[in-house]
Amino acid sequence: MNTTKAKLNTLPSSNIIFILSFLVIMTTMNTGIFNVALPALSHDFMLSPSQVSWVVISSSMITAIGSVTYGKLADSIPLKKLFIIGIVLFLIGSILGFSVRIYPIVILSRLLQASGTSSFIALSMIMIMRFFSGHERVKMLGFITGAFALGSGLGPLIGGLIAQYLGWPYLFLLMTLVVIALPFILWLFPSEKGQQKAFDSLGAVLLTAATASLLIGINISAYLLIFAVLFFALLFVQLKRSKEPFIQISLFSNSGYLSLLVVAFFSFTSMTGTFFLLPLMLKANQNMDPLHIGMILFTGPAVGAIISFFSNRLVHIWGSHLLSKLSILVMSLGLFLFYIVNDASPAWLAVFFILFFIGYSCIQASLNNLIGSTLSKQQVGIGMGLYNLISFLGLSVGPAVVSRIYQWSGNFSNNFLLLFCLVLINGLLFILTFKRKDIGAHY
Repeated sequence: MNTTKAKLNTLPSSNIIFILSFLVIMTTMNTGIFNVALPALSHDFMLSPSQVSWVVISSSMITAIGSVTYGKLADSIPLKKLFIIGIVLFLIGSILGFSVRIYPIVILSRLLQASGTSSFIALSMIMIMRFFSGHERVKMLGFITGAFALGSGLGPLIGGLIAQYLGWPYLFLLMTLVVIALPFILWLFPSEKGQQKAFDSLGAVLLTAATASLLIGINISAYLLIFAVLFFALLFVQLKRSKEPFIQISLFSNSGYLSLLVVAFFSFTSMTGTFFLLPLMLKANQNMDPLHIGMILFTGPAVGAIISFFSNRLVHIWGSHLLSKLSILVMSLGLFLFYIVNDASPAWLAVFFILFFIGYSCIQASLNNLIGSTLSKQQVGIGMGLYNLISFLGLSVGPAVVSRIYQWSGNFSNNFLLLFCLVLINGLLFILTFKRKDIGAHY
């Protein structure tokens, strides 16, 4: 590994981060780009809202499971090979989805796409953690955070334009642009030697079953949560008895790491919850058309992306701890303003959204930086994979929870109050956990 590190560091990090950022943008765009096309899919295939929702649910489920699986595989398989596998799977899904317009094939195509994109974010962060350190690592993680935010905004905006003027099949065709990254990966990324390690197949299957049951239970039927609890219990038993467990049990005794997982989960939950509520609120209160809704949804991620690109300087000036606290404060302010004046003009709502996303982007930059400092070199692969799994679970939980609360109350304010409270809990947890710790202080 040392020779590989030396080989990689002789190359300009700007080349590496350009490719990684491009892959992360494609991932987040692919996650949200079909949301605006759901009405068209529902019309074309004569599906109910619950049936067509599987286009999003299936993709989120595989992305969450795949992120931790690729993280584990990265401990024994070269990153270059895993990236290539991910791109090939993504291309197959995109070409199939564009070519065959049958609903079961659309679902299969989304599953293949997610099987590929789930590798991009997890492996990008592992590569940065494995081969870079100090200020350069912080800078590169800031770019990854910015790419994530930018892709989140571009997805609904570009998706709305393409779905409106070309049709939803061309959303699949757009995603074939990922092939651009392939020659650069072959040229720039190091050729590591794989290591023979036992793979806990039963642990992987149980984690997959538990995660699938949890996501389906949250989105479709709460009764399936019983199976989620059962599978998680069986997974814990398997991790205890396995000599080479799928997830190292020592991770669960790392209080700093566990606290950061909770903070990440609530941060992603509040972000996707806000993303879900804002277009509904703009339609209900302002009667705004989809194109203008997409433009407002783009403002937050666009500004957040710009802030993220400079987050390395903020970390250098303030440190990850202080930046995290300030970020949580700014997120809270944005959500509180949504709570008290959610019937404001679209311009003010855009300002609130930008304010929230500035805080969200900065907390993600801090978390990406801090999480690596809580893990040993042997834990980085699965540790980052589990971190991404928890984050993607937050992406699914946010819309599910706020949609049900809105269905019960018919009130946007109650949802924003809930998200505001979640962010406050985040801040309290962070302060209590790291009050006497020095985790990440050297960044």
